Amino acid sequence: MRKKTILDPLSQASDTATSSGPMRNAASPRSASLIRAAEKMVNAGLSPADMASEMLVQLAVIKSTNEIASLAGMLEGIGRGASADLLSSVRITLRQRGLLCDARLGELLLRGYFAMGLNTEFHQCLAEVETAARDNDTAVSPCIKVLAMKAAVRTLDMDQALGRFRGLSGSWEQTQSPFAIRGLQQLVRLAFQKNALPRFLNECSEASLAGEALNTVVVELAHTGPASICREAEALAKGCFKILSSAAIAALVSGYGTLEDAERIFKTVVELKTLSP
Repeated sequence: MRKKTILDPLSQASDTATSSGPMRNAASPRSASLIRAAEKMVNAGLSPADMASEMLVQLAVIKSTNEIASLAGMLEGIGRGASADLLSSVRITLRQRGLLCDARLGELLLRGYFAMGLNTEFHQCLAEVETAARDNDTAVSPCIKVLAMKAAVRTLDMDQALGRFRGLSGSWEQTQSPFAIRGLQQLVRLAFQKNALPRFLNECSEASLAGEALNTVVVELAHTGPASICREAEALAKGCFKILSSAAIAALVSGYGTLEDAERIFKTVVELKTLSP
């Protein structure tokens, strides 16, 4: 039995709108029964296959009318008590029942694998979630896309990370959680380490960055230096100075490191009347 456990997906806010994980609802009596059964299976150290068999029995006992929702409710309820074997058993159960994973359950599974650092299982599950989304004719949620981007960054796969970043184009206005923003910071730093900033900047021009996401990219780019990158960061924020944070403006000033550029940026924010102390 693996010792690692899921980070409680509800210890982080939901990313579907402005945060990073699904919201937990109070467990129904049926869900509570399934949660208790799952806890017993984990404590007993059952194999994923044995867990899946027992899970099918429990779903029949509680007469679940929505097995996918019941499985998601179980994972939400068990939180930190979930194990990698339990996550695998849920995927086995889906296959045995011929069910397609929805966004809520897919996110819970992926968050679990991501928190445990199980990259192989994460990418296997991600492929299943994306296939289910295509078969259901639904879009992959922004949160799942952020998880995919962060997983690519974690494995230092620049090509895949940029591809996942590209997939988030147009979603950044709704994707402003700390979880997503940290992923964006890590991506900029990886691009710098891999000498891939020009490629990243090219992707940024199509990404429709907004709010905290835009500020984060400007700050990280400005901190990398040299002045040429600051110019790229400033161009990225062109027309958006009014919404740039004080931290982003300060990063540009210090990143340039020249009086001429500092005065120019200072003059811009004074004219926009957005100058902070």
